[in-house]
Amino acid sequence: MPTFLIIRVKDKGRRIINLWIPFFIFWLPMLVIAILLLPLILIVDILFQNRFKRGSFTETVFCFFQLLSSLKGLKVHVDNPKKDSLVEIKFI
Repeated sequence: MPTFLIIRVKDKGRRIINLWIPFFIFWLPMLVIAILLLPLILIVDILFQNRFKRGSFTETVFCFFQLLSSLKGLKVHVDNPKKDSLVEIKFI
C-alpha cells in the first residue's frame, strides 16, 4: 500500500511547491469503516446472490483495495510547455 502521495509543482520563475500527503492517516478510518460495514455487505451479497451473474459486491470492494495497493511506485508527469510548468505526482 502506498504510504505517501507527493505532489510537486514547478513553475518557471517561481519556487517549487512540494506537498506530501500521508496515506496512513486515511487507512485507519477506512479500515474501521470497512469492518463496520462488512456485516451489511455480507447480508446484501447473500440476498442478491442469484440475481446478478457478474460477481458480488464484496468482490468489487476487494478489487478496489487491490487497485489502491498497486498504486505504489506510480509516477505521473503533467507538462505544460506554454506556461513552462510541470506537475509531478508520485505514490511511495
